[in-house]
Amino acid sequence: MNITPKTLGFAIHRIMVVNRVTRGCSISMKDMLEAWRETLLRRRDLVDGLEALRKSGHLALEQTPDGPQLRMLDESFGDAVRFAIEGKNFTQGG
Repeated sequence: MNITPKTLGFAIHRIMVVNRVTRGCSISMKDMLEAWRETLLRRRDLVDGLEALRKSGHLALEQTPDGPQLRMLDESFGDAVRFAIEGKNFTQGG
């Protein structure tokens, strides 16, 4: 199965929005992996998506005493997802 980078980005962003992770905030890798199982996508897809978002400057992977954390640096990669979850019409700008 070939999953597009955009699809992976939206799946990751949706998890972050549902968990109320906004710019400057973090989610643990443990929580991300747990939530990822519900997407029914492969773990490799998560790795690929996170790497692409890290390289593009949207996410940072940080090592903490509590384990690895994903910090949201720029949430614009998933605006369509955020608007859909919040019940806003993306084409009308909210």
